[in-house]
Amino acid sequence: MPRDRSSGSSLLPNTADSSPAVENPQRQLREFHLLYRISRALHSTLNLDELTHQMLSMVVLPRSAGFGRAILFTVNEKTGILQGMLGVSRQSAVEALQAVSEDLLSDLPRLDPHAIEQQRSTPLNRAVVKQRLPLKAQDNPLARAYLSRKVVLVEAPLQQAGTALQLARDLGLAPYACVPLSGRDRTLGVLLLDNPVSGKPITTDYLWFLELFSSQAGAAFENARLVSRLEQTHEELREAQERLFHGEKLAVLGEMAAQVAHELKNPLVSIGGFAQRLERQDLGEPRANEYAAIIAREVRRMEEMLGNILAFSKKQLVCLEECDLIEQLEEALELEAEDLRRKGIRVEQEVVQPIPLITGDCCQLRQVLLNLLINAGQAMPQGGRIMIRMMRCKFGGQEGVATEIEDTGGGIPSELMRNIFNPFFSTNPKGTGLGLSISHRIVAQHHGQLEVVNGEQGARFILRLPVRPKGTANR
Repeated sequence: MPRDRSSGSSLLPNTADSSPAVENPQRQLREFHLLYRISRALHSTLNLDELTHQMLSMVVLPRSAGFGRAILFTVNEKTGILQGMLGVSRQSAVEALQAVSEDLLSDLPRLDPHAIEQQRSTPLNRAVVKQRLPLKAQDNPLARAYLSRKVVLVEAPLQQAGTALQLARDLGLAPYACVPLSGRDRTLGVLLLDNPVSGKPITTDYLWFLELFSSQAGAAFENARLVSRLEQTHEELREAQERLFHGEKLAVLGEMAAQVAHELKNPLVSIGGFAQRLERQDLGEPRANEYAAIIAREVRRMEEMLGNILAFSKKQLVCLEECDLIEQLEEALELEAEDLRRKGIRVEQEVVQPIPLITGDCCQLRQVLLNLLINAGQAMPQGGRIMIRMMRCKFGGQEGVATEIEDTGGGIPSELMRNIFNPFFSTNPKGTGLGLSISHRIVAQHHGQLEVVNGEQGARFILRLPVRPKGTANR
């Protein structure tokens, strides 16, 4: 691996004949023996987190490379930023591995979870994980090492500029080496190594050792990353299989529910019709008409429930047209007016004109508004107030209309908020748990957004719809 000096940009020799280790066969033998044991230890684990701590600890331990500190940077591929991942000092490595012997590499100890957590909690590591450097060769030596796949030696950290100078100040860097960790076809990260306490210079001997070490560490690091990605992919596959299995069960239940609902609807129509006739007649019994009214009211509730089940179990077609949301709101209020009056609920409106026409399915959007009104009414059985606001808004970078329906029913507990749009979930014992779920699906089909937040006195549902949904032509 070629080497580069940050000061002067002169290329250091990189041939076997020029390596000082070759001039001293005994030293070469010791270092190869050391690298063999390091390699064996690095390949003894495929846990990426454990490997990272083990790798940095080996570089700083006595009788190994013996650096004062080792710091790992990796690249965030989405942002193109080098970010600090872990920093280990000789002291933290010795403390984590508990009283290392002089001949520590004859039997390299493993780091347990407690030791790993101990290294993470050091002031050095807390400073390292805050570091962010641009992946630009002209900006800093670490990026230069990463992109060129060469060892870069920085002899005067405080004479650097920009982010490299800030890095040197933040971490108190002594002269340091940037060593790329190279996989088979790409760079995986960069090791930064320095000796801030001893001030020991990083000689050519060290660089030769680091080149050999980085090739071993890079191979182990790449294997661990592959295993980590394989485990992650396996977990995602397992979750996808569970969702598919759950979806199949829901599909079967949906079909069964639709068949049952269809079979029940016809006799309910007859029962409801006869109950309404009896309600209008003088039955001669004081409470007979009251009983007939109760039957008729409960039948209407069951018909509504079955209608929701049927609507949820089949895919609804969206018929796009010019739609006046104010008009749909008024129709929804008219349909729900009697029930709101009976519960003693006052409705207030605040419409900021002008409200543009939107492209959507008027019937389905009226159903959404009606469901939100029904939900607000159910939250206030003893009376209260519904505040409706409608205004223009910006949604998804384009013009839209926002409608807020807020009640004074006390709000929704935070632990239930995440499930509020799930099918068959309801905080009302008499509810089907489908109204909000159907509304959420209709809004999604219109490329809109339906969310709920708790206000001062109750829940506030916010409906946002684009004036022109994506994929529709301007009319």
